[in-house]
Amino acid sequence: MDLMVKILHLLPFRDVARLAQTCKGLYRGLIVLVYEHFRDQFWIPLGFGCATGNVNTIHRCLNQLGAPVDYHIPRDIGTHRWGDETYYVVGGWRPLREAMQRLHVNAVKFLLLNGADPNTTEDEAARQITTSPLAYAYRRGRESRRNVHKARAICMLLLWAGADTSVLDPVKQLELHNFSTLTRYLANHGCFYFLLSVWATHWQMYFVRYQGRELKGHRTGHRAGS
Repeated sequence: MDLMVKILHLLPFRDVARLAQTCKGLYRGLIVLVYEHFRDQFWIPLGFGCATGNVNTIHRCLNQLGAPVDYHIPRDIGTHRWGDETYYVVGGWRPLREAMQRLHVNAVKFLLLNGADPNTTEDEAARQITTSPLAYAYRRGRESRRNVHKARAICMLLLWAGADTSVLDPVKQLELHNFSTLTRYLANHGCFYFLLSVWATHWQMYFVRYQGRELKGHRTGHRAGS
């Protein structure tokens, strides 16, 4: 095991993760060391957790190892295989935007519940990342019908977490306000099938089962205590 620990320091994160996954016994022994090692290397596991929508990985980084929830993850350009998918670029922004870019709704929800800022942060503004999370999520919903239900869910999560709607034009603000009012009403009456797309165009309407109550009022309490 001591020899393996020394080898870890010479390998990139993706190779270390593959080594740890070769068997359960090895995984239990190495996984903590893997995260401890890479916590000092730009929180690479957090970036990959958000890219793949792995909430367990995100939880480990945030709640067990103390990763800053809005930490700027440096861009990692290369061919990365994770599960059955290939990722060519990971990072270049904070965890919330990484999860949003991949439309991982549960990862976005988890990050917001753990204090991620639903608006553009000062660090992002300094880095000239000017498109707000809400404006970005709204735009993703207009890209294709395949994206609309996930993008709408992310918009609602951002709104419930306190996102600033002034970044949108009045028509879009009204659309999201009406939809947010509807979903809150349904949540308060025990219905978790939320309508996720109300378009002025001829787009289809989608439903998804989502427990929105968990975010209700959470962001307000977080900001007051921050």
